[in-house]
Amino acid sequence: MEIEPPHHRKYRALVDPWCRRSGTGAGTSIRKFANELIDSFVDKGECEFARDFGRPCRSAYYLDIMALPRSMMDDCPLGNGLLHAQDHQVAQQVMAK
Repeated sequence: MEIEPPHHRKYRALVDPWCRRSGTGAGTSIRKFANELIDSFVDKGECEFARDFGRPCRSAYYLDIMALPRSMMDDCPLGNGLLHAQDHQVAQQVMAK
């Protein structure tokens, strides 16, 4: 996620087939989850997009394609450390585990 083109494409080509194959069945599940997230804040009339929608959706997708339960979302080092890391040192620590 942190590699710039053209190098990004080389690594992306390695994982794209796996993500497409794994994620295909998850599409309906992710749409349902996205709708549930929207329902959780729609009556408020506002949301903080990254916190309330973006991060949970992205984490759920990755957990789904790795066949891990969504109950791991809050505790999963992948979601908390790698996908949402704003600091390269945090991401490196997660990858070292």
